Amino acid sequence: MRCCVVACLSALVVVLSSGTASAGFFSGVETFDGKTLDTQTWEPFVSTGAPTRGSISQDDALFLDAFDSGTEVDYTTRQVRIPIGGTARVDVTYLGGQGGGGDLGMFLTNNSRGTSDLTVLDSHWLEIDRRFDGLLFASSGGNGGGNGRPLVVPGTSNTFTKQPAGETFTFEINRLSATKADFNAYGPDHHTALGTWKLTFEEPVTDELAVSLFAHGARGRFDNVGITAVPLPPALATAPLVMAVLGAGMWWWRRRLTFARAG
Repeated sequence: MRCCVVACLSALVVVLSSGTASAGFFSGVETFDGKTLDTQTWEPFVSTGAPTRGSISQDDALFLDAFDSGTEVDYTTRQVRIPIGGTARVDVTYLGGQGGGGDLGMFLTNNSRGTSDLTVLDSHWLEIDRRFDGLLFASSGGNGGGNGRPLVVPGTSNTFTKQPAGETFTFEINRLSATKADFNAYGPDHHTALGTWKLTFEEPVTDELAVSLFAHGARGRFDNVGITAVPLPPALATAPLVMAVLGAGMWWWRRRLTFARAG
C-alpha cells in the first residue's frame, strides 16, 4: 500500500509539474542565466518619450537601464501570475540615476496595457520600489495614480527604511487578500528583515497579477525572481484529473492484492 501511495503521488507531481513549468522559472525561481533575454517568458517595454532610450540586457542577471530623466523600461511576465495568497520577491540593486535619483522596483500588475505603455498605467497594480531618496515604498493603484507609504524598520513605528546605492535588497510582496498585502525588504542575506508594511487598499484587487520589474530615471540590477502559489492552468486544475491519477493507483494496488491472495 505504501508503494502504491508513493507511486500515485509521484505520478501526480509529474503530471502537475509538467503543466506549471515555465521556460524562465525553475522550481519557482528565475535567475536570468546567460546573456540572452527570454522573451517567451517576459515581455519588454522601453519608453520612447525621452531623448535617450533606455535598454534591457542580461548577463547572469537582468539589467534595466533608464538612467536619463524621463526614461522608463519594464520587463513583465507573459504567463506567470500571482493570485491572492501568492508571493513574489526579487533581488534589486540600485546602480545610480541622473543626479542620484530615479526609482526602480517591482509591480504586481494585471498588465492591462501590455506592451503599449508603462506598467504604472495598467488599471490595477501593487508596487514596492526604491525612490529617488533611497526610501522604500509600498503602493497600490492603477491608471497612473496610487497611494502608499514608506516601509518602516521592524520594531519601530516611524523609522523609514532606506536602501543605499550599490547594496542588494530583496523586495517582496505577499498578497494576503483582495484588499491587503504585506510589503517587505530583506538584507543581502535574503532573510534579515530591514523594512515592512502591511498596506490596505480601498479598491479590491482580485485579478491574478503578472510580475513586472521596472526602472524609471535609474539603472538597476535584478536577479532571483521567486514566486509561490502560481495557479495551475485550467486544463490541469481540475478534480477529475487528480482523482483519475489516484484512482488508477488504487486500482493497480487492489489488482495486485487480489493476485497475491489467489497465489
